[in-house]
Amino acid sequence: MLFVSIMGTQVMAVLNPILSFMGEKQPDPKLRLSEVRLLATERTLGQAGTVQNFLADVAKDGAATPPVKILPISDSLQTDSGGRQPAHRVLCDLLRDNTEAVGFNIAGGMNFQVSASLAAAHQFLERILFIYPESGSVHVFTPNSGHTAVKHHATPIPDPLEILRLQGVTFCENAPATDNFFNYLVGKYKLTLPASMKAVEIKGVPFHAVFNTTNELHFVKVIHKGRGDKRKSPHFLKEVRNLISLVNQRPIFGELYHRTVALLTNLPTVAEHARKDSGGKIFVFLDVGDAENSEQDIQRLRSFFQPSPPAHSPRSDCHTPLERCDGSVLYAAVGRNLMPTLIALYSHKPDEARLLFTPSDPTICEYARRIEKGLDYLPVKRLRFIPTSVVGHEFLKLQHPEGEENVCINVSPGTKGHAAFLTHWGAPLGIPIWSIKTGGEYLVKPPDGETGNRVAS
Repeated sequence: MLFVSIMGTQVMAVLNPILSFMGEKQPDPKLRLSEVRLLATERTLGQAGTVQNFLADVAKDGAATPPVKILPISDSLQTDSGGRQPAHRVLCDLLRDNTEAVGFNIAGGMNFQVSASLAAAHQFLERILFIYPESGSVHVFTPNSGHTAVKHHATPIPDPLEILRLQGVTFCENAPATDNFFNYLVGKYKLTLPASMKAVEIKGVPFHAVFNTTNELHFVKVIHKGRGDKRKSPHFLKEVRNLISLVNQRPIFGELYHRTVALLTNLPTVAEHARKDSGGKIFVFLDVGDAENSEQDIQRLRSFFQPSPPAHSPRSDCHTPLERCDGSVLYAAVGRNLMPTLIALYSHKPDEARLLFTPSDPTICEYARRIEKGLDYLPVKRLRFIPTSVVGHEFLKLQHPEGEENVCINVSPGTKGHAAFLTHWGAPLGIPIWSIKTGGEYLVKPPDGETGNRVAS
C-alpha cells in the first residue's frame, strides 16, 4: 500500500498511522506499507522532515521502514507562483501513476484540502482507502463497497516526552512531583496510576504529570491550598488563568494531537474559572473534603488515569429519516472551535441547518447547546443535530430526503473526518460543497476553487 498524507502541523496525526501499520505482526497484504508520500506546503515542510527523520532513526535501530518522499504542494486549491500543485492534483497523479492500493490519511492537512482531495479522487475509489487515526486505533475504510468497513489497528504508545519533542513543543522536564493533595485523591478515590508519568513545564505552566495512554496525552495540573498555606486567592487565580491561556493557545499547545487536561483542585473559585473560561478543554475535579462528588465525576477521574479503549459501535441516530425541507438546507458540523460553524451559518443563511456533532465530546455538546439556545438570533429557521462519532463515517448511512433542491455542504467546521465523509456522501449526489477560505473573505468550492458568497464577518 502506498501511504499518502497531506502534512499538517500535527506530526502525530501522520506518524501514528504509519507506525501502526509498521507494527502489525501479521499485516493484511493489502495494508503492508510499500512507500510513504507526504504532501507538504511551505509551512509544513519542517513537520514532514520530522516524520522522515524519525522513521530514518527507527530504521537505524533495525526496523523495516518504508521509503519516505516529501512532495511540495501549494497551500491553496490552485497552483502557486512557484509551480507547486495543490494537494488534490498531486493525489490524483499518484493514483493515476500507481496500480497498488493507496491509503489516504484523512487526518492530515486542512479540511478544505481533504475535501478537495476526496472530491477529485472519486474516480479512483476502487483503489483508495481512507485512513483515520483515533485514540487507541487506526480506522481503515473501504469507500467503494456498499458499506464502509472499519478496522482497528493497535497503536504504539511512544514516550510522552518524545511526542512533545516531535510536535515541536518547548518544555522542560521537572523532577518527579510530590503533592499531598494529589496523593490524598489517589487514596480516597482508589486511582490506578499509569506506570510512567513525567513532570513537565510548558510556557511557565508546571504540570504535576503527563502520561500517554491509547494515543492520547494526558496532562495533570494540581492547584490546591493546604493547611497553613499563606498564599492568597490572587496567586491561585493567576495559576488557573495561566493554565487556561496555555490550553487555548493553538500554536503553543493546541497542535498536540489527542490531548486531555485535568485540573485537580480544592478551591471552588479556581474550579469555577476553569469550567467557565476553558471552553470545556479542561476536565475539572473539585474536592473540598466532606462534600460528596457525583459518581459520574468520580468515574471520569478514574478513567482519566486508566481510560478504557473507545467504543466504536455505529450510532443508529444517523439512520433516522430526515423530514423534507422546502427551503434551503446546509449540512455542516460542530467542532471544538465554534467560530467556523457560526461563520458557515451566517454565510449560507439556510432555512434549515443539519449539523453533525459528537455527543461524547463535552466541548462540542456545550457548543451545540449554545447554538440551539441562540436559534432566535441566528439566520436559521430550523436546526437538526445529527450525532456521529469523531470520525463521522456513520453519516454515510443517512438518507437524504428526495426532492430537496437548494442544498449545500460546508466542510470547514468539525473534524477532518466530518469533512471527508460529508464530501464522500455529498459529491455523488451532486450537492455543492463549500469551504471558508483561510484568511480570506469568501467561500470557495473544492476542488476547483470557485468563489462564492462573501463570508460573514
